[in-house]
Amino acid sequence: MSLSLQALEGDGLYSVAAEMGLREGSDEQIARGDAVLPGAVWIKLQAALDQRAAMYPLRECVLALPAAQRQSLKLQLRNLLHYHAGSRGLRTRQLMRDVQAFA
Repeated sequence: MSLSLQALEGDGLYSVAAEMGLREGSDEQIARGDAVLPGAVWIKLQAALDQRAAMYPLRECVLALPAAQRQSLKLQLRNLLHYHAGSRGLRTRQLMRDVQAFA
């Protein structure tokens, strides 16, 4: 279900927005090359999550995506993680350097 509370259309393009969920991809987003995925991909991802069989079905679903769609999903999920973590970057590399400096 999208932000507009309408069922996803398999051939429609959608992006995930923090605090809102899925929203239809606008012509502007598509023209800019922003990360959007077909509704069919989001439907498959949800079906994999609903299986409750650990992460295997989700992993298989993601691995079956073409490389461009995997990259789009990665960018969208990374942006969502950054939003909820409260920063643009998680700075994990810097953290690891700091930890190694203590050793």
